[in-house]
Amino acid sequence: MAGSSLLEVAIALLLLAGATVGVLGAQLAMRHVEADLSRRAQAWRLADSRAELARSESVPTVDWARAAPDLPGARFDTSARDGHALVTVSWRRGGHGAAPAVCKPRVSGTRQPAGCVALAYAAELSP
Repeated sequence: MAGSSLLEVAIALLLLAGATVGVLGAQLAMRHVEADLSRRAQAWRLADSRAELARSESVPTVDWARAAPDLPGARFDTSARDGHALVTVSWRRGGHGAAPAVCKPRVSGTRQPAGCVALAYAAELSP
């Protein structure tokens, strides 16, 4: 029985190390999700502001790139057709690579959400 307590301690330390790595991995994943959700919330606010500005028919004086300091490589696109309009805000995910050309829905099974939001609104005010 000599040395069995040393083996028990080694196994306990191994289990503790595995649990620590698991907790650190979960924390890192939560940090990435929180950063993406923060960018997405800012993009929604900017898209809503741009839609409201377009509906008010006032002169746009906003520098949208400066209004989005936390969205790396932010790009704003507006398209209108048949009385409806679409504002798309896209940005580089994680600060790397180019912004997506089209705001496509997420492919199931991926961990990276798309770096864009799209907001539809009525382009014409009803009388």
